[in-house]
Amino acid sequence: SLHKPTMAIAYLLKAEAACDPDPARVQALMGFAYTQLGGRYFIDAIHRFTNSSRFYGFLPSSAAQADSAEESAYRVAAVMPNTSSSDPSVLANLVRLKYVCSDWVEMEAHLTGLHTLITASLQTLSRSPANPVFVLAYPLADELVTRVAVSYGTYNQATYGQGPAPNWRATFTYYNWAASTKRMRVGFMTSDLHSNGVGLHLERWWVWSVCAASALLDCYILSTGPSDLGASPLQDISASLGADKVVVLDGLSSPKARAAIRHLQLHMLLDLNGYTQGELPALINVNGRLAPLQMLFYGYEGSYGNAKAMTHIVTDWGSASVDMAGPLPLGAGRGGQGMFTEHLVLLPPCKFPSGDLMSPDQVAKCEVPSNTKALSLLYEFHHQVLSGGVQPSNYNDTFVFCNFAKAFKIQPLVFKAWVRVLQRVPRSVLWLYGYRREGGGEAVRNLRKEASQLGLDPTRIIFTNLLERSRHIELKQHAHLYLDTTPYNGHLTVAECLWAALPVLTLPQGRMASRVSYSLLHSLDLHSHLVARNLEDYQELAVAIAKDWLRVNGNLHRGGQEGREPTKEGAAEQGAAKQGEAATGE
Repeated sequence: SLHKPTMAIAYLLKAEAACDPDPARVQALMGFAYTQLGGRYFIDAIHRFTNSSRFYGFLPSSAAQADSAEESAYRVAAVMPNTSSSDPSVLANLVRLKYVCSDWVEMEAHLTGLHTLITASLQTLSRSPANPVFVLAYPLADELVTRVAVSYGTYNQATYGQGPAPNWRATFTYYNWAASTKRMRVGFMTSDLHSNGVGLHLERWWVWSVCAASALLDCYILSTGPSDLGASPLQDISASLGADKVVVLDGLSSPKARAAIRHLQLHMLLDLNGYTQGELPALINVNGRLAPLQMLFYGYEGSYGNAKAMTHIVTDWGSASVDMAGPLPLGAGRGGQGMFTEHLVLLPPCKFPSGDLMSPDQVAKCEVPSNTKALSLLYEFHHQVLSGGVQPSNYNDTFVFCNFAKAFKIQPLVFKAWVRVLQRVPRSVLWLYGYRREGGGEAVRNLRKEASQLGLDPTRIIFTNLLERSRHIELKQHAHLYLDTTPYNGHLTVAECLWAALPVLTLPQGRMASRVSYSLLHSLDLHSHLVARNLEDYQELAVAIAKDWLRVNGNLHRGGQEGREPTKEGAAEQGAAKQGEAATGE
């Protein structure tokens, strides 16, 4: 977008003005400038943020001094009394970019420092330096993750929650709506009504047809992001609900947007953004709320952290881990086991709205893609060629693991587990998304390097660019098992994989972001086969599924002969050696 280069220039001008007096601030401003310029410059941003963090004392002054995570925590604690002159967001942005680029060097020390900074911010009742969305992917305590959201919610309430609150009883019949002649008015607020994955998913929700047919409901879609009434998906939703049920708020000032929403006299408002990109805290956190009931739903899989703004969260028993969902005390430093400040609305059996993720026309189409060399290789060598009915001789001898999550969700321990699985299943490959937009290809280079250091031939990991949106579900059918990330699952991605009949292996933990895949699998009665208890169980299940598939398909392919693990020579005879399939020698 046009504003990002402008912001980068602004940061550079600030850095020039700061000059010599504060080298930490200059390096931080340079880091923010490089971040705004996009993924190709993330490596430069990481360098600047690292320098700034060392100047501030958040990290040891050199890698040689990073003897332990405890030393890093000590150094951070040493500068905490002088936080007025430091910027904790520098370290938070450094950790985020390193995850985006799969750069895990010194990550333990970085996370320890970030943990200390977050804890200190909570003790001073200031906003956490880390964003609530990204900490969902970090290996931090679940309670700390929730308190990050609480700090954001408290800050937003203090910033935007001013002004008079409406008298809901005097405005319209609320408590007796079912007994009155009025229909219940429900608003869905989102910034994602454009042609990305979330927008196309929203377009196919079953909710719109239910609302249109109901005699008790009036549903409104409130679009807060860039949208075009004449283009999909907003056009299709408008056709289902009626043009008068679509309210475009993009471009309106906050007061005008609030007035437009309150004019609808909604009984219930569902926020589909939470803290994700496109959030509008000036609307959600307004004093008295925009509707008597404001609920968090779908987009952000965590607590909003502000019970005054968000009264409820729509979830289910599996996603919410209800045994850990007790009320969370809002005061800093107080104990508590809960992970939500909201009341829970539990939908059976699964709260994730799937809809028709693939249109009938897309289901009918099935061709061999040729948009990238890597993807062509994947289909030519590892998959059945559907257009001509040709089946390569080694198709039944190669198992394709996959994951299509963004790089910041991949934890080092999970990636090591993937590598160990590949090493135990020689006739297998791992298909990953290439992360070009996020880190300019840096994640690909780092993951290949990590695989090589762990003893795996990096050619067994196949990276492809972003799959064509109209056919991406169809293309997922050519893998055999999706290896889910934890503690932040692939949510819409996992739903798409299951829609494509691609099994998903997941490892749920405490936080809701790690349990959505479990909920989806449980609703399909697949949880007993595809839900792991711990990381070791995760590996064992992946290996067992792959070897069972290879044994059955290899047996069928060889006309009834018993399948067995190939030697290097046997794999070479099958044509796999030239692709690096026998690199491990197991």
